[in-house]
Amino acid sequence: MPNSRVARNFLLLSAGELAAKVCTFWAYTSLGRGLGPARYGDIEFAISSTLFFALFVQFGLGAYGARELAKAPDKANELIAEMCQLRLWTGAAAFGAMALLALLVDKGTDSRLLLLAYGVTLLEVPGLLIWYFQGREQMANAAWTSLVRHVVFAGLALTVMDASRPLWIVGIFEIIALGCTVVVGALLAGRLPLPRWNPAGTLSRLRASAGIGLAELAWAGLWFLPVVVYGFQRSDASVGWLGSAHRATLAIHTFVWWYFFNLLPVVSRCAPDGVEELTALLGRSMRLTLWGGFFTAVCMTALARPLVGLAYGDAFGPAGPLLALLIWTIPLSVVSGHYRNVLIGFDRQRALLFCTGLSALASAVTTAYLASSYGAQGAVMGLLIGNAVLAASTAWAVNRSVMPVGSWTVAWAPTASAAVACAVLWFVRENNPYVAGAAAATVFAALFAAVERKELAKLGSELAARI
Repeated sequence: MPNSRVARNFLLLSAGELAAKVCTFWAYTSLGRGLGPARYGDIEFAISSTLFFALFVQFGLGAYGARELAKAPDKANELIAEMCQLRLWTGAAAFGAMALLALLVDKGTDSRLLLLAYGVTLLEVPGLLIWYFQGREQMANAAWTSLVRHVVFAGLALTVMDASRPLWIVGIFEIIALGCTVVVGALLAGRLPLPRWNPAGTLSRLRASAGIGLAELAWAGLWFLPVVVYGFQRSDASVGWLGSAHRATLAIHTFVWWYFFNLLPVVSRCAPDGVEELTALLGRSMRLTLWGGFFTAVCMTALARPLVGLAYGDAFGPAGPLLALLIWTIPLSVVSGHYRNVLIGFDRQRALLFCTGLSALASAVTTAYLASSYGAQGAVMGLLIGNAVLAASTAWAVNRSVMPVGSWTVAWAPTASAAVACAVLWFVRENNPYVAGAAAATVFAALFAAVERKELAKLGSELAARI
């Protein structure tokens, strides 16, 4: 039952997110083509900075609230009021820090005003109720709220923005889109996200979520500090190349995030006594998602250069090799995502914070060292190393404090198949990239069908029975 629920919810989220990402990707590629790599790089720098501060606003309260709501649905009103109050506090602090960043950064007035505009969105985050839909497993509503935000932003960016307008207009679009998301979320939930002054209860929740919040900040450092650090170092076209590759990877990574978004309530219900049930759930989940993660990485490695050029234009051609490397963070995220959710669900916040902080430190240090010598490619290597550290350290933490993980028994077949597919890419690399990608994908799919033939036969029987 949990497996079918997770699959159904993931399909709902994926359908909504696919529509949202198509709109958003269309909008940002249009911005990149119209503004050029250098000005577009300032937008990506602002977005990466804002996302880092947005996670400070949430401070783990989303995952904490979803976990607590899954365990005690009758406390919904209390949770909404106290979490809104907490997020107003953290939102005000984050906006102040964002304003300080806008003053300190060595960029033009237009870019600084763009940072300030994006900073205003941090004051809207307390009204978001996606965590509420997660805890109630109302994934269709979560998908609708996400879709509204992306569609509104894309509509404004595509119809209003052009090269003659200042960059800060893009920040205004985001303010409007997020405001619409808050309204739609409240209507779908049938509840207003209003704060309630209860210092004792609010602070107790802040202490309970602090471990998750600090871990999410470290996770943001892992993913976004390389772009922010590189944006501080450079103000040329290479920032736009890195930003476009980073955006494309995050667009794909969103599906990984949504999958674990709906997996968390199921994992939380297994705590603290359902270790056997959790072991079976994670074994099947990780095996199948790793196949998908590696398939995506293999295909994008072959097609990165032509797809980036097709989406952003010839000026973004150097972003292709960056994307071909960065896409390998996807299978690493599949591994670490399972273990991060186990640590959250089983209340192992300290272990999660240690693992995520270690990975963020590895990412930041290697980026600072490699980017000075290798440019944007060094920043990509920093992200890869940080994600590898996160996957290894979270697996170690789960094995040490929750249950034996047995990762290699699950991962060896997808990993070996990806290696074979990459060898095919290497041998046919001089040919048309679409032909090379098709050859590698065919080999990988054939290996998947051979290894998972029993699972595919079982799935076929289940579908036939349902039909």
